[in-house]
Amino acid sequence: MRKFRIGQLAKETGIRVETIRYYEECGLITKPSRQVSGYREFTNKHIGQIFFIRQAKAMGFTLKEILELSSFYKDKKQPKDKIHKFLENKILQTEDGISDLKKTRQSIKLLLKRCVSQKNFYDCILFKPLHS
Repeated sequence: MRKFRIGQLAKETGIRVETIRYYEECGLITKPSRQVSGYREFTNKHIGQIFFIRQAKAMGFTLKEILELSSFYKDKKQPKDKIHKFLENKILQTEDGISDLKKTRQSIKLLLKRCVSQKNFYDCILFKPLHS
């Protein structure tokens, strides 16, 4: 099994050393063993954990949610319906976010339409606070 010091792990995963320390402190990655000298010894297991965190973040999960997802993996005795409900909740949050973004997009389109129809683009209501 390959062993890494924290700097090597950072380079291997593209994650900053401070972030790795934070993940360890929060319990997002398992505590590594330590050499007699006190240096941490990370393994391929930690690389896998960090890639899992990156994937989950890319899907929009918060670090708190990732910690909860990890707990499902660690405690395989948890009922599947609990995991299902957790993921369904995330889907609903994501759909709410999409809905909010669509409303924002629509507002911006309306603003653009109003501003472009102005004789002087800078008379648009968007720029009014800049003139005051």
